[in-house]
Amino acid sequence: MRLDFLRKLRDDGYIPVDRAFFKRDSITVSQDLLGCILVSEKDNILTGGKIVETEAYPNTDAGSHVFKRDITERTKYQLLEGGHLYLYLIYGMYIMTSIVTNDKDIPDVSFIRSIEPIYGKEVMFKRRGINNERNLSNGPGKVSECLGISIEDQGKDLVDSHSDIYIVKPILPQNIDICTGKRINLGMHGKTEKDALDAINRDWRFYIKGSRFLSK
Repeated sequence: MRLDFLRKLRDDGYIPVDRAFFKRDSITVSQDLLGCILVSEKDNILTGGKIVETEAYPNTDAGSHVFKRDITERTKYQLLEGGHLYLYLIYGMYIMTSIVTNDKDIPDVSFIRSIEPIYGKEVMFKRRGINNERNLSNGPGKVSECLGISIEDQGKDLVDSHSDIYIVKPILPQNIDICTGKRINLGMHGKTEKDALDAINRDWRFYIKGSRFLSK
């Protein structure tokens, strides 16, 4: 099925991204992901959406889970080469989807906040148990649920030709306006006041101006 899906995506004007796309700093990658399609082929069913909102988390930033090289069993996946998934749970139930960027052992990530549903919307509705398109994927936990991403996908290589999760980019240049803003719901527990304020005040949230599918 993968080749059939790729043909359809190419007919629609998209091609898979390569490793070099991800092996850059997370601030650059987070902006360039806007307008790309995050694709899932779970159960041989194509679902996917246009990435409309991201956040950058360089490892030197206090908002990062690996700030000051705090590597744990959970965060070790951020040490993988750019292009791998880094997933984590909040409230024990909502999966947050990030993508590792930069070179191996440089734990930078780009966080996917929201997508515009494009492919397989009926399947997305079923997975989410709703029928409201605007609220289908306008938040990070919703994104993962819509696409069938589970914690078992932790560390998956999006560039691997056998991966059932990957990203495609537009073949032609996009005409989109990118806006910036403060990142949302940063966890600053245990951080110094200076580090916390520096992180909170950085405009490292990126989104497509005018999108109806931005997170609340």
